[in-house]
Amino acid sequence: MGAKYLFYSVTCFAVVNASVKELSHLHFSQVVFFRALISLVLCTWGIRQKGISFLGNNRRLLIGRGVAGTIALSLFFYVLQTLPLATAVTLQYLSPIFTVFWAHFLFREKASLAQWLFFCGGFLGVYLIQGYDPRVDMTTALIGVVSAMASGLAYTFVRRLKSTDDELVIIFYFPMITLPVMFPLMAKHWIPPNLWEAGLLLAIGIATQGGQIFLTRAYGLRKAADIGLVNYMGVLYAVAMGWFLFGEPLGLIASLGILLILASITGGQFWVKRMERKRLSA
Repeated sequence: MGAKYLFYSVTCFAVVNASVKELSHLHFSQVVFFRALISLVLCTWGIRQKGISFLGNNRRLLIGRGVAGTIALSLFFYVLQTLPLATAVTLQYLSPIFTVFWAHFLFREKASLAQWLFFCGGFLGVYLIQGYDPRVDMTTALIGVVSAMASGLAYTFVRRLKSTDDELVIIFYFPMITLPVMFPLMAKHWIPPNLWEAGLLLAIGIATQGGQIFLTRAYGLRKAADIGLVNYMGVLYAVAMGWFLFGEPLGLIASLGILLILASITGGQFWVKRMERKRLSA
């Protein structure tokens, strides 16, 4: 069930990624603001329909999830607009590694030596992408890594919150924090959108809301390190969209870097499954 929800989520986020890339001429804060505004409207309607509290129960973790989500999305949208689409998305896919990292250090979930080696393999892939693709500079690549790190923290909070709070309340804390943070920056860089751009902004908000709901359900149903290979379909979407929609073919070394990142994350997941099977059969 978790893999099915994750597939829906990946498809929604592929639409978001391509739309953000198409809006590269708008400042990232404007795109983030409208994405959060639409999320706020949809969450408010959903929470009122359910008749539950907007504030939730575990407010400390809810605020932490909102702050981490704001940092992650803002940086990710900036990276999407700056780097080739496939590279930006692949850097974001480091977040499951950071989810294991945060789960270990914040909540003492065990991670094996093999998982840490796969963690290092992922960063070797980042080095290959940054060092051998002239379109990728070190600063923007590091911003992408920080975005993935913040996403991993947000997903770790989501897994903990699933047992105490409704999924709409968990998502609601993102726009509640994002809107006041992004408004001054958006106002400074405001560009009035035309009809096409407004449609893309609306699509970003709706698709992200669907993606967040499916993602929240997926992470609530499965362990952090055991989400499934279907998650990495997003990279295939990004490679295809980047190539055919934005004219961004990948070089050989950058492609190897992307494959190394995916192999490291996949290897980590298979290792977790193997250890769990051994534990259950013992």
